Amino acid sequence: QDGQLQWQRDFFNENSELENDDEPKDFWDKNDQLSVEKDELIAVVSHAVEGQPGLDVFSREIPVSKPVTVKLRAGKGVRQVDEGPQMAYYAETAGRIRYQDETLVVDDVYLIKGDVSLETGNIKHTGTVHIEGDVKTGATIEVDGDILVKGMLDPCHIKCGGSLTVHGGIVGQEDYLIEVAGTLRAMYVSGATIECVGDFNVLNEVANSNIKSCGQVLVPTGRIAGGQVTGQKGIQVGEAGGSGATKTTLAVGVNFVVGKRLAEREAHISQLEEAQDEIQKVLTNMESSEEGATKKPQLDQLSSKHRFIGEAIIKAYTDIKADRPLWKAVKDEEILMLKELWSGTTIQFGGTKVVVKTSIEKPRIARLENGKIKILPLGEGNMPKEGH
Repeated sequence: QDGQLQWQRDFFNENSELENDDEPKDFWDKNDQLSVEKDELIAVVSHAVEGQPGLDVFSREIPVSKPVTVKLRAGKGVRQVDEGPQMAYYAETAGRIRYQDETLVVDDVYLIKGDVSLETGNIKHTGTVHIEGDVKTGATIEVDGDILVKGMLDPCHIKCGGSLTVHGGIVGQEDYLIEVAGTLRAMYVSGATIECVGDFNVLNEVANSNIKSCGQVLVPTGRIAGGQVTGQKGIQVGEAGGSGATKTTLAVGVNFVVGKRLAEREAHISQLEEAQDEIQKVLTNMESSEEGATKKPQLDQLSSKHRFIGEAIIKAYTDIKADRPLWKAVKDEEILMLKELWSGTTIQFGGTKVVVKTSIEKPRIARLENGKIKILPLGEGNMPKEGH
């Protein structure tokens, strides 16, 4: 019997309630599901049970497959209790659940009842932060858990270790960066630079922004106009580009995390090669001088350092060679344009690009087939792949 993980409530309901029903729905309602009380049972993991081989009609042994085990680690704020056939996980404190990398955490909540401004100063917290007002221009927020903002974000620096939810909009500015380790949800985004490891969800519009996501970019009822928007696993948008909008690029299959790592390694190689050249110059001068024989210990030490740097350079180049195919790797990613595709919009799959020449006022789907980008009518025979 395989091990099983059973959540005691629907903590992670991802339904965003975007349907156009007669009754208005709260786009943010789902976030309340993450709150737990002290000593509340959060999850139960049933242990895997090994099976016994059976016999066929000829008394030959029928091997039994190995059961699947479930891994769940108790992080900060979670108590793990062995209850015989199962492992139970309880909240040690009231707070909000965070489940990441097979680890369950209950973050304590830091509540800010007004704006984040000069009066509050910058915010740094190990748990979750709830902000009932706005985040004013120039603020810096560094949080290990989730961030919930009931107002809007003016240009600010944010480093969020969980998910970022903004009831209002996000307004950015040059030299301000928002980094999110989980998912991001906002009403609109304008002029912002955002790096999001999880999915990027916006209800209305993404305008003149530089967005990088390792998940999907989801703006199904709004539009993306101006700037570059990258969703490694795909993009869904109502309207792509716009009349009079600055250059708009929609890119998929590009992993910005790997791209940053490549840039850092290349910069490190440059530093190592410069250091190696300087040591080589010193070695050459010492070996050619009359005093070279008397300085053998120093020569040996420098030679050893030269070899060590050379080995580090080789390893760095090996790591780059392994990472480079992951940087721009297209599998079955798609770009869905559910309402309109404007001329001048650039569609990019990995390193392959195409510029749309004519506006199309009908739903379209873009795919990479045999090394070429195809923009096809969305309909029978051209529907999104399962899971997209």
